[in-house]
Amino acid sequence: MYRNMKHIYKRSRRWWHICSYLPGCLAQVLLSRIPLYDDHDLSTPVQNLNWQPMDMREVCKWTCRQPMQPQLPTPSGPCKWGLLVPICSRSSSEEDCFKKLTQFRDSLQRTCSETQHLMVHLGIDHGDTVYDTPKAKERLRGMFGDVGLPVEFHMFTAGYRGRLCWIWDRMAQAAVNKHAADFFVLFGDDIELRTEGWKQEIEQQFVAISKRYNLPFGIACVAFRDEAFPVFPTFPVLHRLHLEIFKRLFPKEFINQHGDPYLFEIYRRWGASEFAVTAALCNTVGGADDARYSKCGTGLPWRDSLLTTAIETLSAWLQVKLGTEHGRARFTCIDIVCPTYRCDVSRLKNISMLCASPEYKVSTQILFVVDKPDSSNLAQVKALEQWTANKHVRVYVNPQNLGASEARNAGHAQSFGDYVVFIDDDVVPEATLLDAYFGAVKRHPKARFWVGATKLPAPQTLMQHALAACRMTFFYDVAERMPNPPWGVTANLCVRGRTQNDVWFSNIFPKTGGGEDIDYCLRQKPSSTDRDSAVVAVPGAVVHHPFWTNILKQVAGWAAGDVKCLETLPHIIPSTQSQTGLRQFCVWHCCRHSTIPFFALGLWLKGSFAS
Repeated sequence: MYRNMKHIYKRSRRWWHICSYLPGCLAQVLLSRIPLYDDHDLSTPVQNLNWQPMDMREVCKWTCRQPMQPQLPTPSGPCKWGLLVPICSRSSSEEDCFKKLTQFRDSLQRTCSETQHLMVHLGIDHGDTVYDTPKAKERLRGMFGDVGLPVEFHMFTAGYRGRLCWIWDRMAQAAVNKHAADFFVLFGDDIELRTEGWKQEIEQQFVAISKRYNLPFGIACVAFRDEAFPVFPTFPVLHRLHLEIFKRLFPKEFINQHGDPYLFEIYRRWGASEFAVTAALCNTVGGADDARYSKCGTGLPWRDSLLTTAIETLSAWLQVKLGTEHGRARFTCIDIVCPTYRCDVSRLKNISMLCASPEYKVSTQILFVVDKPDSSNLAQVKALEQWTANKHVRVYVNPQNLGASEARNAGHAQSFGDYVVFIDDDVVPEATLLDAYFGAVKRHPKARFWVGATKLPAPQTLMQHALAACRMTFFYDVAERMPNPPWGVTANLCVRGRTQNDVWFSNIFPKTGGGEDIDYCLRQKPSSTDRDSAVVAVPGAVVHHPFWTNILKQVAGWAAGDVKCLETLPHIIPSTQSQTGLRQFCVWHCCRHSTIPFFALGLWLKGSFAS
């Protein structure tokens, strides 16, 4: 034993200074690094010491010294702003149109004392019945000129009509290249600014971001607080550096949707995407109501290759300016999607408090998808929305009850993180959930799924004992039994975010859930040699799940959903129509007449997918 201890200390010297662990924890440190260092097998020397469980090896705290970073300049004088405002009359009268713009102008005058540093860029459609006349342009110039606001007109042909992203791009180019604007903001003609001093506040926020993360001044995206969508970056502010780096505001694929979250998400990887502390505005026509133009490109898969390309472009630019180490993305974005039909505010509030340890630099968005729009608790659920640095909580309400699969799809579509954690609304997650998943994705970067442990309480009733005895809940805590399970339950499952825009949860499964998790995982598992490593167990990512009130009904839903996998996955689970029909009949018959055969049948069905 003494000889083994000397061997440990000899091999550990180079790790001792890096990890800064106390001697009493040395054995745990060494064992936790076994999978990452193959040159020496340390499992034998430490086998008689205090062993660190598998679930605690998902994270490893490093306190390495960081190289000295360059000091970056910040602006010394006042900054120029370009306010990009596309205007159109559509079917509105002339007085209604000018009334909106007058309200916008008055709000500018009321909330900004430095109007001499602002320029209003008005985008007008060729042939607009109200705005495209010499008289209207003179009136507009005088209206804004009366309060010291210069105006620049931008005329757009029919090919630009309704294409707001293209219009904003051209106006931003003119504001920066022609008028030397330092900042520009994407506005509409239907907004009113609410907060006095918003210009100074946002400029100071850019300075603070630059100093906090040692980034070049201007590498950030700060969004106004929209009263209609308090935690959605509807009106982002950008610096001229954005056009220098990307050569344009948006990729040409963007038409009039998704532009604002795209910009916000680019800078989120450096911790440089924030909402204004107090600067707010009111969107009087757009927002939750129907827009005055046809929405185009709503299905654009921008969060896949387009977002990835933008992140890589910014990273490459920063690596030239700051060096390879400091130019890389600094934050891992892990989002949580939680569909909810119960709308249990206390449980949702507990989930909304989830976050990773600060040293891991994880940016988190928690998205609750309400699948019961008429819930009496809806207002209380919406009150959970909040934003803090590198974490915000959003609530999305489905127009009607769509079921678990569609609710998860809605949440996944609005999640823009690098990874997405699906959890159920009736679980109680442990505080280290995101820490464990963060460690797992770093240790297994090529995996497609990371399966957490969903723990049930000790059975108390006869039905609970029967459910536990027949092992139908085997896959709930499969992460504690198998290092590479075949699939994981969506009560606690982490998947890739930006790279999976082609496979969704199927809506053929029961609304209450059952089978959709098997189908989802198996359709995305790669073939050949990577099949086993596609799914990785993360036993340290723990949530606690209660027993179901009506166990028979719950298991019947599982069985009804699981047999559908025989139809959706014939290449994985060979089955004929007659076999499928027979199994469905057996499920129905056993549900009606017997409990024990029912559980046995469920176990047989579950076993069909365990390979």
